[in-house]
Amino acid sequence: MKIKKIIFSALLPLCILFPVGVNAASATPQTVSCDQLSQSISNVLTKDVTGSLYLKLPKYLAVDTSTLSVYYSAPTIGADCTLIASVQANKDTWVKLGDNLNIPNGTSITIDGDGLNAEIYAASAYLLNVTNNACSPNFNCDIKDSFGTGYLDPYITTTDHDQIAIYRADPVSSLKPYQYNYYDNGILLYVSKTLSPFNKNYLAGGDRKIDIEAKYSNYENIHYTSKISMGADWSKWLLIRSTFYKLKTPAKIFALVILAIVLGLLGFAFYHFVIKKIQARHAHGMDNYQPPELPPQDPENNIFVG
Repeated sequence: MKIKKIIFSALLPLCILFPVGVNAASATPQTVSCDQLSQSISNVLTKDVTGSLYLKLPKYLAVDTSTLSVYYSAPTIGADCTLIASVQANKDTWVKLGDNLNIPNGTSITIDGDGLNAEIYAASAYLLNVTNNACSPNFNCDIKDSFGTGYLDPYITTTDHDQIAIYRADPVSSLKPYQYNYYDNGILLYVSKTLSPFNKNYLAGGDRKIDIEAKYSNYENIHYTSKISMGADWSKWLLIRSTFYKLKTPAKIFALVILAIVLGLLGFAFYHFVIKKIQARHAHGMDNYQPPELPPQDPENNIFVG
């Protein structure tokens, strides 16, 4: 009896620290047979998933929100699916599934839940794998650096016919962009090899939504977005200037030639107008005016003082 009491006293603190039952079971990954997931879509990873994983619904789905469970498993028949997370997914923001993940290439990813019906060649759900804190997913994959704020445009690792579109966001701090595209309200205005503030000569009047896109060799893009107010353009000078700057080089040369011809014609017309005015003055004797001779005066009728 004393030995049993001694063993019970020794095990009691362990029972308090590590309780048996529901709490202990919750520490074990939840698994189900993949065959039991009747409302599921699947895709096999072509790239390791490391770091954080997020989920979003496509805009074209019939449902706006849905409770979805995301699993991983071996890509074999009858395999067990291990739960990553169950979340309330939506169409607007990326919802986090987990951090510090390490799911190897070749693993099957399964998403189970209502409303995952899409057209052919259209994904039913989006996954975003963010490595090394490359961005802060919200509505977009937000970034901030020394140049400004914006978002990272990740690259896709799946094909058009996959049911799950999987995107990957890797840090680009060690890479150098090969091109910068400058957009105004979604319209490409010009391209540069160096990053610099937006050239306002390209902008018309009003509030402009600016996007400077940095393109990288790993198929990722960074968008620096902002707004610039150009004010009211009552004279339409800003519109004329921006239209000229948007022209290609040959068109600019042609426009300058046309402008030179027009200015030459206006100058020639003004010259002829002035000449005609001068000739008219001569024709009417205005420049040759001589006062009429006064009739001789009789000295006797004049009074001289002095």
